[in-house]
Amino acid sequence: MTPTTPAPGNPVAADGHIDDDRLVDLSLTEEPSRVERTHLAGCATCRDGLAALRRTVELTRASASVATVAPGPEVWSRIEAELDGESRADDDSRRSDVVVPLRASTPAEPRRRR
Repeated sequence: MTPTTPAPGNPVAADGHIDDDRLVDLSLTEEPSRVERTHLAGCATCRDGLAALRRTVELTRASASVATVAPGPEVWSRIEAELDGESRADDDSRRSDVVVPLRASTPAEPRRRR
């Protein structure tokens, strides 16, 4: 398997793309290096990924000024009931009617040679 993280000093990973963590850094505050700018100019995958991350950052920053309303207790009760139901379903799915014989944990006595 080819590693996808870039070699030290090289922003482009072995798979030919800028590492996801580096794209996140670029979307937040950092400016791309000359090598990264060249790569972004020729790689639609990385360019589109960076653009999507930048849009997400912009929307997140813009929504920071939006007033939010805390959900009422009835919402939390419904969420809790839903989670409890999923938990019980998970417990039920672990049960099985199939019986699997277990092997002995100690080896059998060696056979005698004739």
